[in-house]
Amino acid sequence: RLGQDSTRSKGDAMTMDNPVKPAPTAAAATLSWAYKSDALEWLQHQGVRVPPFASFDAADWRQRPAELLTQAARQLGTAARWAVRSDRLHEDAGSAGAFHSLLDLNPREPRSIRAAVERVLQSYGTPQAADRVLIQHYVGDATLAGVAASCLLPQGLDCRVVSWVARGDN
Repeated sequence: RLGQDSTRSKGDAMTMDNPVKPAPTAAAATLSWAYKSDALEWLQHQGVRVPPFASFDAADWRQRPAELLTQAARQLGTAARWAVRSDRLHEDAGSAGAFHSLLDLNPREPRSIRAAVERVLQSYGTPQAADRVLIQHYVGDATLAGVAASCLLPQGLDCRVVSWVARGDN
């Protein structure tokens, strides 16, 4: 993440088989991927090839937008196009698709990137200080895009859902 160091304690180990670490009390439970950017960071640490990305929270954006965009440009390198995406706390646990994401943006047009970040933040209603924005390489020629999710149902059963759309599907 840009603007802050992100740290995890040794007790927060995660695996693909157990993305949510079970715990005896709700206070001790650790939700592995509270933000999309956390999931991407975790995948990188597992050796998965993840295109460069940058993430920052609303509070940092309000204080120093120019600096964060400069840092994002440094992290994303020479990406021809960017995607500015919503990255709200627990968004994918029940609000997926509810917030704005803007695609195919020119990173050499700072005004359009700033406007995209502002539009994403506005889509949250009243942004909280910890709400984030995620900037990634835009992948315009993907043949398949999707979302994978898992949960533990109240009955103790694992639930895994994978949704995707192929190029040309409506």
